[in-house]
Amino acid sequence: MKNLKLTYKLLLGFGVTIALMVVLGALAINGLSRQHEASKEFAHAEAIALAVHELDVEVLEMRRSEKDFQLRSDAKYLDVNAEHQRAARKLLDEMRKLSLSNDMAERVKKIEALLDAYASGLKEFTGLAIQFQGKEGDIEAAHDVERILKENGATDLEILLLNARRAEKDFTIRKDKKYLESFTQLMGNLRTGLEKAKLASGQSEALRNLDAFQRTFMDVVEHGRKMEESYGRFRDAIHQVDPQLEELSQAALKDGQTHLEEAEKVQSEVRQQIVLLLLALVVLAAFVSWYLSSLVSSAVRKLTTLATALGDGDFTVKVE
Repeated sequence: MKNLKLTYKLLLGFGVTIALMVVLGALAINGLSRQHEASKEFAHAEAIALAVHELDVEVLEMRRSEKDFQLRSDAKYLDVNAEHQRAARKLLDEMRKLSLSNDMAERVKKIEALLDAYASGLKEFTGLAIQFQGKEGDIEAAHDVERILKENGATDLEILLLNARRAEKDFTIRKDKKYLESFTQLMGNLRTGLEKAKLASGQSEALRNLDAFQRTFMDVVEHGRKMEESYGRFRDAIHQVDPQLEELSQAALKDGQTHLEEAEKVQSEVRQQIVLLLLALVVLAAFVSWYLSSLVSSAVRKLTTLATALGDGDFTVKVE
């Protein structure tokens, strides 16, 4: 080191300083990049959690419009339901564009499959419900039978008819098969009695209306069974969506917390590294300053000694 020229010594000192500054900058850039990536993942997790909340709202709106249709049989509620279904699918598409873990991606896929099953089941159910409308007309044929029986004074047959109507209503309300069996038995007895009766008028008409009433009611029973099966399918599908949404929300929040902690960890690491490098730069700068000052002081002392010797007339001294 002593044999090196002053220029080289200065270049070496400044070179080391610049190298440390480059390392410091590289560490800062790398840390910022890692922190940005972690922050980006955290933002994605927040977006997923928000989308899950919005999707939950859309599912609730779907259920409300579905119930409104069942209560009012108004097709406008089907349009409302379809609109919320489209909004739900749009939210699922937006989720796929975000960074999803394998678990969250699987849940999104499962939710979509459940919504497909719900839409298919609801379409089948509403189709059956629309077909059901208008069936009441033939069931009301029982009123014509009752009128004819009253006009002919067939009280016993009228009582059988009223009991059959009661069994019909009980089954419609309670869905208990015993009422359906009772209805079938009563209708058989009523038809047998009506065939044997000697009515003054309307006997053939009464038989036709009685057959229409029984046939239509049994069609309604079968139709209702199909509707119940259809309703059960899409109800089961939509009921499975809620736990999937809850688990997806929890997974998104957990993922977001992980990325937030990672971002904070990276920030802490970068801060520590920068502090250490700054301390190293301060120490190096102090060392270089001390070294330069010592070189300058040494040179000044030598020049002073030389000047003193020359002033005393000693011309044998050499300048190094």
